[in-house]
Amino acid sequence: MDRVTRSIISIIMFLLSLCSITYTYAQESDDTEVSHKRDGTPYTDDDIVENILIKKNGKYYKKKLSYVTPMDFGAKGDGKSDDSKAFMSALNYAAKNNLSTVYLNGEYVYNLNNSVIDIPSRLVLKFDGAIVKNGKLKGYNTSILADPVKIFDNIELMGNYIEGGNVFVEWFGTFPNDIHSVDLKTSLEKLNTVYFNIKLNSGIYYTKEGNISLKGIKGVSQNKTFIEFNTNESDKHLFHIGKVGGTVAERTYESNTLESVALVLSSSKRTISNTLLIVGASHKSIIRDVKFVMNAPYTSITASELSQMALNEKLIDMANVAIAFDGSSELTILENIFTLSDIGIKFSTNTDFVNIRNYTSWNGNNGFATVYFKDTTSSNILFDGNQSWSQGLYGVYAADETGYNSFVNVKFENLRIEQLNESIKKNEKVLATSFRFGDYTHIPNLIFSNVMLGGTGNGFRFGKVKDGRISIRDTEVFYDKNIMRNLAFGIEFLPEATLKVEFSSTQLPQDLPIEIKNGKVVSDENGNRNYWGKAKIISE
Repeated sequence: MDRVTRSIISIIMFLLSLCSITYTYAQESDDTEVSHKRDGTPYTDDDIVENILIKKNGKYYKKKLSYVTPMDFGAKGDGKSDDSKAFMSALNYAAKNNLSTVYLNGEYVYNLNNSVIDIPSRLVLKFDGAIVKNGKLKGYNTSILADPVKIFDNIELMGNYIEGGNVFVEWFGTFPNDIHSVDLKTSLEKLNTVYFNIKLNSGIYYTKEGNISLKGIKGVSQNKTFIEFNTNESDKHLFHIGKVGGTVAERTYESNTLESVALVLSSSKRTISNTLLIVGASHKSIIRDVKFVMNAPYTSITASELSQMALNEKLIDMANVAIAFDGSSELTILENIFTLSDIGIKFSTNTDFVNIRNYTSWNGNNGFATVYFKDTTSSNILFDGNQSWSQGLYGVYAADETGYNSFVNVKFENLRIEQLNESIKKNEKVLATSFRFGDYTHIPNLIFSNVMLGGTGNGFRFGKVKDGRISIRDTEVFYDKNIMRNLAFGIEFLPEATLKVEFSSTQLPQDLPIEIKNGKVVSDENGNRNYWGKAKIISE
């Protein structure tokens, strides 16, 4: 080997050694030499933690980490050892070193040994396979990021959490299509201590408990996400918003929501007086894109029971109800609702400002009514959009007055009622009626607009009324000669009545009676008497 060659090789070896030194220095430069903690006390060998604080040549070095896990601080992750200190150390390290996230990855189970873990402010707990058990996690603007898998076992969430992503009941062990998983009520109650909006996926979620206080739930759609209330008991309910039977002073002001789900009542024996959703003392609740299913054989009125209800109003309460207003609620919105039940909507106590839009109802042939006013003092109620109500004995059934003012600013608009029950009869004529109202002292403002009533039931039936205003506009009652009915419209004015009944662009079948009892003036909007042509008018 000549001198030139040897010189070249020497130069190459020198350059390689420089690279090695530089690389080694670069690796070691990831470790920062430290001597004192933030509180001013010096580091000791007791502070050494594998992968975090190390000692080399008598000096202490702190690793620069982009993220931490409890395993970095000595956690075992076996579900048995006490990992509470390691868990807390990981959180504190992240907070002191401006790391936003603590990762809980791998198939580890961190046992907190019933400790209360105070999570430093604004940290993110990112789960990717791990489970945390046996303890309390107290958040301070804390975020949890996790897929819909189980991440908690015997954990209580406390403090303040940020809803930065989807929140799932699966976190606590409730899974769709698994009736043996944790009851839906249990997981919702654990989450609702710190979270408001809960996300449900496709499939059937089960509860045998019911009586769930609803905050915010959103599914995929009413044909994809199902919540099944499985009970063989009567007089139970699935969800309630606010205090049931509560007063104005007891209202919740949380703007509760239920959206894109189907609620189902299932039983293996006959159950009565059950309700899927009770709107109690609440403010600005929204129920949107929800189906209510209660039409299975054990959850539906029989023909015999319906016949008894028709004779005895007290028996109506045995009907199963999709939605019940029972509490002093205000400004409630129901939109794109579909009920399959004995009674679709029941007003049990006074409520104010309800907007019911795009409501579809199938009562079944033995159903009682789409809408039942047990309490008649509810006010400012609007049925609008596209309303299609089918089957049952009544479209609307209203009891006798429960207060001086009945139906204050109540309006039924864009509504079709058809296919009512034909089997229950009185004097060989069907009892079924589209709108059946009782006796009232005062009806301030009751409006029917753009209503079409099918040919299998009677039209409008009012009892004895003293004063107020009833307006019927752009309405048609169809006539089916194959169905023997009693009347198209009927009302009785009390003595010294000041009631005003207005008809505008309304077509009533002339072969059916229009019974106006004790009415002094019967006219259309132009003052023309005997507006109904050949129709039989009874004026006594």
